[in-house]
Amino acid sequence: MSYILPSSEGKTGQFMYKIRPYVEADLGKVRNNYNGYGVKKGKITTLSSYSLGVRYYGEKITLDTGISKTDKGRNFTKAESHRGYVTVSATF
Repeated sequence: MSYILPSSEGKTGQFMYKIRPYVEADLGKVRNNYNGYGVKKGKITTLSSYSLGVRYYGEKITLDTGISKTDKGRNFTKAESHRGYVTVSATF
């Protein structure tokens, strides 16, 4: 889900129209084949996470920055509890 900020006719308004804050949620199922001792378990586990960020849409470049947090199932993926990210995309 994202929100488009209201714009006005000036340069500042046009710039603010290109900025979009967003919230993302992710939910999935994975099979956890091994426990911490290396014994095969074959249990299906639910993973979930959410992200909060801001995206800027330019004419040729898109910038995206945000933070993502694993909500459930982090111990099965051996990932950090939260992670920041920056993405730069070019269109030509």
